[in-house]
Amino acid sequence: MWPFVYLAVDWIKYNRTELIKIRDGSATSTTPQTAVLGLRALLGRLQLLRTPDWRSAARRTEGRRKRCARKQMRGKRGGLLARLKANAGRPPIPSLFLSNVRSLDNKLDLLRLRLGASREMRNCSVLCLTETWLNDNMPDPAFQLDGRLLFHADRNQQSGKARGGGLCVYVNKDWGTNCTLVNSHCSEAIEHMTVKCRPHYLPREFTAVFVTAVYIPPGAKANGR
Repeated sequence: MWPFVYLAVDWIKYNRTELIKIRDGSATSTTPQTAVLGLRALLGRLQLLRTPDWRSAARRTEGRRKRCARKQMRGKRGGLLARLKANAGRPPIPSLFLSNVRSLDNKLDLLRLRLGASREMRNCSVLCLTETWLNDNMPDPAFQLDGRLLFHADRNQQSGKARGGGLCVYVNKDWGTNCTLVNSHCSEAIEHMTVKCRPHYLPREFTAVFVTAVYIPPGAKANGR
């Protein structure tokens, strides 16, 4: 049964016979031309739906829509860099920051400013600083950074110098809190300090990470003289 069609422009009701005449082009001249064109287009679409392959055409259209459907929004950044930024506290390889500060006492405010302004530096796993110029008369809380564990090895009398040198290691608590100082050494030729860290996330093949900070004075000689 052909449906009745209402044209919103002329408010004309067409029955089955009149629709067939319009389709075949034998409509009377009293039918408005706009109604004829509109109804012919409508009947063409209805005739297409009556064809045997209309179901396959609908399936093809549905398949195209499924292929175009995406789980993530368009323009969303992906890749390794985006995953590392999303999980800053769980990097597969710890990120290190090394700097020769030449007196940490007057660089501490700048260091805190850099940690607050730079996301890469703030998410860094370990900060290694050389030539801190620290000594026993300087308390540890004065050089403590928020969210980080402090380990330092100051220059002693075995180096032959009373001032300068020194090593400092800051470990990010978001990366790991189970950290211990393994050893430290200070001499005229070299200064080094090793910290053992067990981070919150580590590949299964590894059980711990050893961070070693090394400083060689400019006047040091390889033969020890």
